[in-house]
Amino acid sequence: MSEHPRVSHPLYNLLPMEIEGFYFLAELALDRRSSWNHANDEVWRQLDPELWAITHNCWVVLQTVSRDQIHEDNQRALCLLFNAGVESADFHLPPTPNGAWWHLAVDTSCEAPQGVAGAGDEPLLNHSRAYQLSPRSSVMLLARPST
Repeated sequence: MSEHPRVSHPLYNLLPMEIEGFYFLAELALDRRSSWNHANDEVWRQLDPELWAITHNCWVVLQTVSRDQIHEDNQRALCLLFNAGVESADFHLPPTPNGAWWHLAVDTSCEAPQGVAGAGDEPLLNHSRAYQLSPRSSVMLLARPST
């Protein structure tokens, strides 16, 4: 497991940071921009659709979702790309598990609703191994078999 700088906030001591990928979910949940930019809502909806529908609170979902569910979701592969810079940036995509391909779920550089694909309707990234991210935007990719 890769090392990530631990934030000294006491809330982090209550979370299972030993689960691969959990650190990034916690950072995403605590990112105040998420409260007005709903591009990452699908992350929380996939973890617990019922609780998300009731609360629309990513921190509540993260605190209450089963650790087994987080581990299972990590096996499916999710790739979050962030570009805080003022210029476009090329990202090399990590390999996908079991021959799956990356599908574009969210791209915040696009106007809604074009930047958000419906569940199961995420377009294939043309078997690409790189993605050019627009300035000050984020992208969510899901790994799944192409259909």
